Order: sequence, then C-alpha cells, then structure tokens
Amino acid sequence: MLLHLRRTKASLDTYESLMRWHLETVGRLHPRESICTSPHFISREKLHKELKIRYSRDTGYGNVTKIILPSTKANAKIVWNESKMVVRSLLTGPRAMPEHCMWFDDDPFAPPPAEQDYISDLNAGRRYRETHKKLITKPGE
Repeated sequence: MLLHLRRTKASLDTYESLMRWHLETVGRLHPRESICTSPHFISREKLHKELKIRYSRDTGYGNVTKIILPSTKANAKIVWNESKMVVRSLLTGPRAMPEHCMWFDDDPFAPPPAEQDYISDLNAGRRYRETHKKLITKPGE
C-alpha cells in the first residue's frame, strides 16, 4: 500500500484515510469512531518500523554522513547503505522463494530448457537462454 501511495504522489494524510476506509470496510471501525482509538489501527510510523525489522533494514540502511562541499562551503547530507547489508537482504529476503529462481530440474547449474511453455517468459526467457549458451562454456561450474 505504501508503494502505491508513493507512486501516485498521494498527500501525506492519504495513508490514514485509506486505513480508515479499510478498517470500516472490514467492520473493525465504526464510521463515527476515531481511527486513533481503534486497536486495529497501525500508524504510518509503526508500519515503517515493523517493515524495516521484517526485511532486516533496521540497521545498515539510511546511514547519513554530513559533509561540507569544498567549492561552495554548503552543508550536505549523503545517504548511503552498507553494501554487506544490501547483499544480505537480497539473499535472505522472505519473498525470495526457490520457485522464483531460474533453476531447472531442481539444479541451479542445469541449462535452461530449449523452449519455455508460458508466454510471460517469451522475451526474457529467450535472452536468458542466449546468454547462458554464450557465457556458460563449462557446464557444472
């Protein structure tokens, strides 16, 4: 939901109105009840905090280094992430499932099949097969 709000350039109070709509729709909030009094309401700040912990982004991300630009003497903040944490999150993400990997016959070293049997992989699959054929010269390595 937060990604959808960002993509549509929604105003900052849109999250609360969507949360109110959701809670009213599922019957957990009466229309005249204050959203903040509902035990089911999750604030935007709490949601961000819980998502950071769930996806191991609570440490090593969003580090800020303050610098003074040499030419203009202006103060600037550089936001950076620890590469170790970024790689770890890619490898251990809860949505990274084996069925999403391009493994064939339960073997990560097996070549891709000559043809795919579903339309969504028409272009990407063909490029993957061509790249595999060109770059993998010693199968199994």
